[in-house]
Amino acid sequence: MLIFLDIDGVMVPAKGWKAPEMLSDGFPAFSNKATNALRNLVSGM
Repeated sequence: MLIFLDIDGVMVPAKGWKAPEMLSDGFPAFSNKATNALRNLVSGM
């Protein structure tokens, strides 16, 4: 199974009026909903 991750707009929700939340390492925070969905996909393999 291949899983293609779309980081811009999916894992990191894009909102034109708001900058994404940035983590202390300088990377944007992933969406909790997207992270949980990916976790469920991977755990079902």
